[in-house]
Amino acid sequence: VRRAVVEAVPADGTVLIVSRGDDELLRVDGRRMWHFPRDDDGGYAGHHPADSEAAIAHLEQLRAQGATHLVLPRTAFWWLEHYEGLSQHLDAAYRRIRSDEHVIVYDLAGARPANAPARSRSGVRDVEKPAR
Repeated sequence: VRRAVVEAVPADGTVLIVSRGDDELLRVDGRRMWHFPRDDDGGYAGHHPADSEAAIAHLEQLRAQGATHLVLPRTAFWWLEHYEGLSQHLDAAYRRIRSDEHVIVYDLAGARPANAPARSRSGVRDVEKPAR
């Protein structure tokens, strides 16, 4: 997961990671990492969002505060099924810049082009790496 973040996210990026409170996942050299969901003090919120609407609202709140990417480690892939509305929102509004059997990374900084197809959740990398 750390390697994927370093490869996919610019050094000035602010990364939301579905962490379930695991502070080790926040230790990525050169990247600002935030728990998702997080509380007002920046720590893990201690609970999952109640539903897709709450997850989307929290995502957009953190995006407004500077989050540029969302990372889902393999242990959080279930979010995309459980929070189906969140998954649809992500695929409609943002680009999936990395997707493999270990991690999914969304670029929250720019909208997905209108003519670009939504990405599959097959677990296979379906987007090339961003230019460096």
